Amino acid sequence: MRYRIALASALLLLFAFLVKPIVAAEESKAVKTIAGILMTVNHFPNDEQKKTLTALAAETTTTAQEKVLIQALVGMQHSINAADKPKVEEVMKDPKASEGVKTIAGILDKFLHTASAAVKESQKRLSM
Repeated sequence: MRYRIALASALLLLFAFLVKPIVAAEESKAVKTIAGILMTVNHFPNDEQKKTLTALAAETTTTAQEKVLIQALVGMQHSINAADKPKVEEVMKDPKASEGVKTIAGILDKFLHTASAAVKESQKRLSM
């Protein structure tokens, strides 16, 4: 019995380490770009980051949910504005949203001035 538990635990860990990078690799260009920008944002995105986000929003491959996140990030001043907050919360609750989109929505919802170290670590995984 102990052997089976140990084997099952080892297989779960192996699965987690092998699947996690694959899942992150499946995230869209928009999710990877937003995650990369969020890792360095301090209070609000700079002009270059806003230009990148605006171009990303114009791409046909960018989903409506990703555009909501882009809009919230572009309009952010220390935190997302009141008009974008309900839209971001809606994305967080959408069962059709990818895990990456939900993660970014959750971070934007709680973002205040800059991302914490733990948040930056999760964003690093998404941006890869």
